[in-house]
Amino acid sequence: MTLHAEANLESGKRMTHKLGSGGPSVMFHLPLVLLVTVLVFPFVHLAGGRAMAPDGDYRSVSTMPLRTPVPNSVYPYREQRIGVVAFSTSGLDIASLHAGFLKLEDRGLAARERELGFDSVTVLLVGRGWCVPTDPVDWQSCRTDIAQLVAANPGHSWFIGNEPENPCRPGGMHPSEYARTYHIVYHFIKEQDPAAKVGIAGALEEEAKAADIL
Repeated sequence: MTLHAEANLESGKRMTHKLGSGGPSVMFHLPLVLLVTVLVFPFVHLAGGRAMAPDGDYRSVSTMPLRTPVPNSVYPYREQRIGVVAFSTSGLDIASLHAGFLKLEDRGLAARERELGFDSVTVLLVGRGWCVPTDPVDWQSCRTDIAQLVAANPGHSWFIGNEPENPCRPGGMHPSEYARTYHIVYHFIKEQDPAAKVGIAGALEEEAKAADIL
């Protein structure tokens, strides 16, 4: 045994004697306690005794919201839920879908859909065979229906038309006609409800035609 090792052994014996009969156990745990203190203390100090959220937001543990997953669902949390195109859900058990979003046509949410907490957007069908805002006579009749929809759904989201450049779909129109249609309906909705959110129709054709619509 070298002089260095003997010195270390003698030092350990003296430390054990000072700590009493439980000395070796205390010696083993003391570094661990110090390490935990060093790692945890800065966070407790910075948070002022509060829990620190992943984004750096400090809030009381008692006020942090708890999320309850939907049982027996592939999408247990709201932000993971699927969306559904729902022309009508009458007679359907839509609760079993555990969906979170509905795409509607020419209507707002039904009472049952509101109870289930669905988010939604409504497509207003425009063009030949539906509402033609560029035709003064036709617009005079269908604007009343739109006004009633907007009044019943404040702050709602509206898409004006759907695939207006699709030649195989009723309501198809040239991009220039769609631009005029959008302008008329957009300003009409915003006059009725400034909080409404209004968007253009989804485009089906290739990028060039979609760019024409924009």
